[in-house]
Amino acid sequence: MYTHTLNTRSIIILASLFVLSLTLLFVPTRAHALKPFGGQVGAIIPCMGGSIHATVGPPVGGAYIWTPGTRTYLFGPPSPGRWVLGNAAGPGICVVSINPPIFFTGLVMVMVGSSGI
Repeated sequence: MYTHTLNTRSIIILASLFVLSLTLLFVPTRAHALKPFGGQVGAIIPCMGGSIHATVGPPVGGAYIWTPGTRTYLFGPPSPGRWVLGNAAGPGICVVSINPPIFFTGLVMVMVGSSGI
């Protein structure tokens, strides 16, 4: 009768394949749908790193985070009173202060256009 014992090399290979499988299963890909949003910006909060947390009102509002990497059209980043329209991806965190810890969450803007006023 043949019995197979696992050596260190086999364990490392099996563990690597397991981790790779989990990574491919749980890492989002570019195929995920973007969430459209649009409405009037109520309030903004500057974040560390040059990002902006914006509260967008109806018709499709919520909490959104503009980053320096967001594709931004003609009138620049969101500001209070402007109307915005764009697409957002997954959740993000806006860090306002480290000590004391102050942070806000929202969907990250992928692209946004805003009104002139």
